[in-house]
Amino acid sequence: MVAGAPAERTGEWLDASTFIRDPRPIPGPHPEVNTTLGVVATDAPLRRGELARVVRVVATALACRIDPVNTPFDGDTVFALSTSREVVDLTAADALGVALRNVLEEAITRAVRRS
Repeated sequence: MVAGAPAERTGEWLDASTFIRDPRPIPGPHPEVNTTLGVVATDAPLRRGELARVVRVVATALACRIDPVNTPFDGDTVFALSTSREVVDLTAADALGVALRNVLEEAITRAVRRS
């Protein structure tokens, strides 16, 4: 675990997934109330459908690095855009998505370590 809310009594990291499953209300800051926004920009000439495929793959980086993710209390999401004015087929959209997912995973880890 890279970061999280400290548990009150032990000083260790609080397991937010366990916290959410616990029906007892715990006073204080709630670890599930956080939002992570990701933006992936590329100059690859992607059509709208290809860009949607890429962003679906890239968005899995959130689940790889954040637990829990996409709770009703946060706004976790990833946006993607292409700056290319060309519109051509890109058969490597899946490979691009995987590469960009790895980049976003690393960006999340770096952001947490620097904050």
